[in-house]
Amino acid sequence: MAGNSMIPKVSDIIKIIEQLYPLSLAEKWDNSGLQAGNKENVVYNILIALDPLISVVKSCKDMHIDLLITHHPLLMESIKKIDYNTPCGFVLKEAASTDLSIYAVHTNIDKGAGGLNDIFAQKIGLKDIVPLIPLETKIDEIKKVHPCETIDYDIDPLLSSVSFPIGIGRIGTLEKKTDLKTFAQVIKEKFGLDHIKISGNLDMPVSSVAVCTGSGSSLTKDFIKSKADVYISGDIKYHDAQNILENRAGVIDIGHFKSEQFFIEHMSQKLDEIMIKCGFKVNIIPCDTEKDPFIII
Repeated sequence: MAGNSMIPKVSDIIKIIEQLYPLSLAEKWDNSGLQAGNKENVVYNILIALDPLISVVKSCKDMHIDLLITHHPLLMESIKKIDYNTPCGFVLKEAASTDLSIYAVHTNIDKGAGGLNDIFAQKIGLKDIVPLIPLETKIDEIKKVHPCETIDYDIDPLLSSVSFPIGIGRIGTLEKKTDLKTFAQVIKEKFGLDHIKISGNLDMPVSSVAVCTGSGSSLTKDFIKSKADVYISGDIKYHDAQNILENRAGVIDIGHFKSEQFFIEHMSQKLDEIMIKCGFKVNIIPCDTEKDPFIII
């Protein structure tokens, strides 16, 4: 550990993030990584948010934020022009005018060990957690970037809480068997939800559960193949819910926002812990202004 605190650059923060959640884990369609900014800029203040919204970026200026770290990328498709009257164009203009760097940690943290799906599964109370779709990755491939290379610090302790293997989604078992209706109520309370959508026999026994943060409909066939009792995710499509029901399983849709909102708390705490160990002096601020875009009336 360094004796004196140092001010990190954007590149230092990126090395730390990509040490924990390598870009190589990201889906091919994804655009995790630096969205805008200068890697050589120094970082005094970091804001952690779920989305690079106009309101979030505006608050960055007022809070003197140097680096905005989000879960969802600002740029998902190639653009041929930057129109300042569009949300994306406005954000890019604001970032450039205030020297704000924007970085996204998306499917690489979804799939990474100790990432969002592991946390999701733990919040639900699952044990014996394994990926729903495992990926073959050696630990040496993960530990290819030393986030504290400017100081004499062993990176291994930072990975001590990382469990392997990694992969898409998670599946595990409950400590105690329950029924779908009771289990759904527990999920509703754990995530502070006003409502949830359920498909399945409310009296069906539940002991094994699969989860996927964000939009989980694409994993429906994998869930059914796993023989787990219930699938918890967000953005479940009508026909996928019908397919799950036909296979005598259950599904609980808690919504996209609530299934990923804890990214803010996790990333804030993780980076703060590593900043201290690396001897970096930086202020990390969790964004508390974002809301689910959907309302129920």
